[in-house]
Amino acid sequence: MSFNITPSQDPGLWSVLQGGLTLLAGDEMEQARRELVLDCLVSMFDKAERGSQAVSGMNVFRASQDPAALTQFSFFSDYLSKPLGNDLSTRLNETLVLFRRLRAGEVADANDRQKASEILEGLLSGLNRDQKTAPLVAPKIFSY
Repeated sequence: MSFNITPSQDPGLWSVLQGGLTLLAGDEMEQARRELVLDCLVSMFDKAERGSQAVSGMNVFRASQDPAALTQFSFFSDYLSKPLGNDLSTRLNETLVLFRRLRAGEVADANDRQKASEILEGLLSGLNRDQKTAPLVAPKIFSY
């Protein structure tokens, strides 16, 4: 079954991003949930990083071999290219490294956590804006 939903309509995406903010704030989270959130974040940022490398290197062959990475990078770019500009690729990489370290059980310093929080907050802000400005679905008319 396929659902044609936008990122702003995806409750799983919202949940993962909000869970990431919870982790970065140092709040309590059940271990299984923590692992799930970190696995999802590492996967998202890894794909975005690969997409970023393909785009920045203008590597058409690499880009054509990994459409999921381009899609993920496009998502990040749509919401973060204005506030981060040319730093987007660097910040994606730094955030990926941080989430990998957290997944491995390492402790991250407050500055790294703050930078990653800014990324997640930027994504959530963009999703929230899209959700509020999306056109309404036409009502269905039922005839009895």
